[in-house]
Amino acid sequence: MLSVLKNFDMGTLDKLQEAIVVNHLGEEMMLILTTQNVRDTLLEGTNCSNYFEALQVLYKRYFLRSLDSRAITYYLQQNQYDIIFKVMANINIEELSREEITNNPYLQNVKFNKATSGSMNYIPGGLLYAKDIQEIEKRRRGSEREDMRFIVPNTIGPYNENTYSNPDNPYLFRFHYYKYSVPDNQDFSAPLIAFPFLLDKSLTNVNRSGYMSVEPYEINTLSEFLTKANGNILMCGCGLGYAAYMAGLKENVTGITILELNSDVINLFQSQVQSQLPKKVDIVHCDAYEFLEREDLSNYDCVYVDTWYCTNDMIIPYLRCLLLEEKYPNTKFIYWIEASLLQEIKECLLEHIWTAATGYSIEGIGDGNVSQIAKKIIENSNEVIDSAQKLNSFISDESIRQHLRALAKKYEGNMGTILPVKNAAKVNNKGQLVKKYGDN
Repeated sequence: MLSVLKNFDMGTLDKLQEAIVVNHLGEEMMLILTTQNVRDTLLEGTNCSNYFEALQVLYKRYFLRSLDSRAITYYLQQNQYDIIFKVMANINIEELSREEITNNPYLQNVKFNKATSGSMNYIPGGLLYAKDIQEIEKRRRGSEREDMRFIVPNTIGPYNENTYSNPDNPYLFRFHYYKYSVPDNQDFSAPLIAFPFLLDKSLTNVNRSGYMSVEPYEINTLSEFLTKANGNILMCGCGLGYAAYMAGLKENVTGITILELNSDVINLFQSQVQSQLPKKVDIVHCDAYEFLEREDLSNYDCVYVDTWYCTNDMIIPYLRCLLLEEKYPNTKFIYWIEASLLQEIKECLLEHIWTAATGYSIEGIGDGNVSQIAKKIIENSNEVIDSAQKLNSFISDESIRQHLRALAKKYEGNMGTILPVKNAAKVNNKGQLVKKYGDN
């Protein structure tokens, strides 16, 4: 069990406390601002002259009365505006240009028709004008599922992975979002952008937005893989073929093999997209993780894994892959949104450590998969944290990966038991996701 001694210097504790508050508020603020209807309701009638003033109004209206942690609430009440400015300084919202999207090679060159295979649906992208938007809004308000994914006027959305870097406080996480604006005139003479996406109509209405779309967040979170990809590549997950297409544009990529479990996804890819790819791509219908653990991966220079919807679904397959990394040291393993997962684990670790060091309890830590895996790291560590230097070492990316690898070895062959039952509902007794979709 990790030991946290109560002799931290006050400067470190102050930075930890500040980071917990600012990180929580940053996450909650962006959750609200990226929800179109809620954002419109909150901003209505504020008469704010600029975006920054509007954000301050949101804080005063919503956040200061919504937090349930007594320690955090007390801290906010004493430093309301100071915290507002610190949160704002930690959020990077940049204007997204239409050219940044329309100049993307995949969006420029890959064209497909609206098509269906089983419950899976390919929805093409394009440019939208006023009459199109009005028709889509009618469908959204009715009983039909949304059949377009597009950026509405003045949208705020996730732009890239959050990063773990702040020169003034190493425990603060920076948030990266985009703001997309259109002219104020209502004729929409400048068209909006609709993104191609893959929709599963078997999902509930709550999750009807599908699970893969070639939009800013997807494009930017794939950039690390596309920078590092070379040689013979193995991809876990097919989706719309975006990763395969972009990797195929690189001269130093010699081969691409895709593993995909869903036969309907494969049918749509082969009929709509595969012939447009710049390089030959082999696609294998199989369970990606059984393939990874069965086959000789030394034949591949790079393995890219992207079969999860979010970090909460990522834990078990990620742990299984960490074991493979040791077996194939000459093969690069790259994971979609790995940086986000490591950051979220760090955030949970910091909260647990701050609680142990101060005696204050934080009510909002939660019991999701990421929080549970952070608790497992603490329970299975024999380290002693008694200084900022040891704390920084403990929460480094490499340290967290080492602790996760140790957990993977401990639970090897029985990954399904690493999380509480309610958190492991999507995992069978082999540690496999019960329902896996490619998400490239």
